[in-house]
Amino acid sequence: MEEFRPDLINAYLNQLTSKNLIVYVEAKSFEPECTLEEPIYKTKYIVQTLEEITPLACSVALPEHNQFIPDNLSILPLGSQLHPRKVY
Repeated sequence: MEEFRPDLINAYLNQLTSKNLIVYVEAKSFEPECTLEEPIYKTKYIVQTLEEITPLACSVALPEHNQFIPDNLSILPLGSQLHPRKVY
C-alpha cells in the first residue's frame, strides 16, 4: 500500500469489539486489587472483562489530521547545486 487510506484504517478499527480485544494495563495503583499470581515470577495480576474497565475501552480512536505530515515524500533532483546553501 502506497497511499494513506483512512477508510481502511477505520474498517480495521471497527472490527475491534469487546469480544476480540485484549487490553493490558500495568500500574502500581492496581496492586491492591490483584488477586491472582503468575506461577514462575510470582507477579500479581487480575483479569477483568472489558465492561469493567469501560473508560479505557472508550478511548480507542484515530488522532486528528496532522497538517505537518507531508503528502509527498519524493526526493527532488539534485540539479546544478553540488553543496547545500544557507537559507535565511
